[in-house]
Amino acid sequence: WSSDVCSSDLVGLARLIELTGNRALTGFTAPKLLWLRRHEPETYARIQHVLLPKDYVRYRLTGERAIDAADASGTLLFDVAARRWSDEVCATLQLPMEWLPPAYESTVVAGAGDQAAAALGVGIVRPGPISVVLGTSGVVFAALPAYAVDAQARLHVFCHAAPETWHAMGVMLSAAGSAAWLRDTLQAELAALEAEAARWEPGVEGLLFAPYLAGERTPHPDPNARGAFTGLSLRHDR
Repeated sequence: WSSDVCSSDLVGLARLIELTGNRALTGFTAPKLLWLRRHEPETYARIQHVLLPKDYVRYRLTGERAIDAADASGTLLFDVAARRWSDEVCATLQLPMEWLPPAYESTVVAGAGDQAAAALGVGIVRPGPISVVLGTSGVVFAALPAYAVDAQARLHVFCHAAPETWHAMGVMLSAAGSAAWLRDTLQAELAALEAEAARWEPGVEGLLFAPYLAGERTPHPDPNARGAFTGLSLRHDR
């Protein structure tokens, strides 16, 4: 099974990108629901509501089902331009609209996706400044002047947490996660590894590392992408 089933075979890739601003990727909600329908039909048959984790916490605390437009943009079921659930995508994928909670602006329900919330914290609410966030993954984030998508969806386009604004972001799945992997594999402290690396000139005589340890999202939407060292020579040390 591939996450592209819900784009190429059902909705159509170009139309999916036009509506949702994104390709079908394994981390989004719609592909997960289709996977569940195919591989765990008994579990799928029990579904009554679909909530993202923070929205489930809200539900347990308040009894209210709700989601913000920023986080809903990552479900692949949201019309990102119109800032509402997509009747077309849900109907094509045969996913009941009744499962989905009411969608509001972040300023109404006091919620947002992690990157949109972080962008608010550093003042990225309009085009101009760009943030780079390095956690397990790596994200480059910029606000957009209006809703606009890349025809190939090399970047994600979501509703921003500020009303009537949108943002684009590039997401690599193994950023600082690659450093953690190297630290654990070599059983060394990062400070020691950085000191060793500092003895080499920038470029390291052509040594490159492809950081695809957990697949990739942008600009290469491939969950099967894998990491590699290339350019190794007898001169290279740890």
